[in-house]
Amino acid sequence: LLGICRDGGARLVDASTTFGISAIYPHPARTTTRVVFSIGGLDRVTMSLRDANGRVVRTLLDGHVAPGQHELDVDVELLPSGTYTLVLNSGAWTTSTPILVVK
Repeated sequence: LLGICRDGGARLVDASTTFGISAIYPHPARTTTRVVFSIGGLDRVTMSLRDANGRVVRTLLDGHVAPGQHELDVDVELLPSGTYTLVLNSGAWTTSTPILVVK
């Protein structure tokens, strides 16, 4: 038992090693970038790209994803240059990381 999750139940996995964004490359991105992420259990997963004001500019993933490591290619070619935030959510877990788009 590794603690209590946000929903009040027992946490049986260490989310710090089974959930998260482990790589983004190339970074900064010009046309496409690859996001490597891990999910600890079968759950609904959302991944979105947000602008500097927190608005969702693109929903990249919305559905159930099997546990394990995954890769997702993200097309940023039509986005203006700037810093965006990639937000990954699965169940009670959320993480985010910046993505720099340059032209």
